[in-house]
Amino acid sequence: PPSGFEPKPVQQPRPPLLLGGFSTRAMRRCVNQADGWFGGSPSPEQAAKTIAELQRQRVELEKVPLEITLLTGWSQGFDPDLTSGYEEAGVDRLVVTPWKSSREARAGIEGFAAAAGLS
Repeated sequence: PPSGFEPKPVQQPRPPLLLGGFSTRAMRRCVNQADGWFGGSPSPEQAAKTIAELQRQRVELEKVPLEITLLTGWSQGFDPDLTSGYEEAGVDRLVVTPWKSSREARAGIEGFAAAAGLS
């Protein structure tokens, strides 16, 4: 009989494990155990420092670089300068919330996508 949950994940050997946090202990745990780092809403400058340290530690351990995801605190539209700043800092993926309330979510998403050239 099959064991555990079904259906099994498509990713092998498992879905990517993302860990976050800015403390020394949290970053060490991420470097040692995770596939990626998921950060809050640091500025691009703060993100660059954190990412550099995470990746430096990965090199020391002879591991592949972490994939970096940030959750932005945006409740405004697309900001190309901010997006470029995160890209230059080494961020691979941004999770955006371009709305202030759930009633505005669809319009916020559509407006953000159009401004970013994604629609």
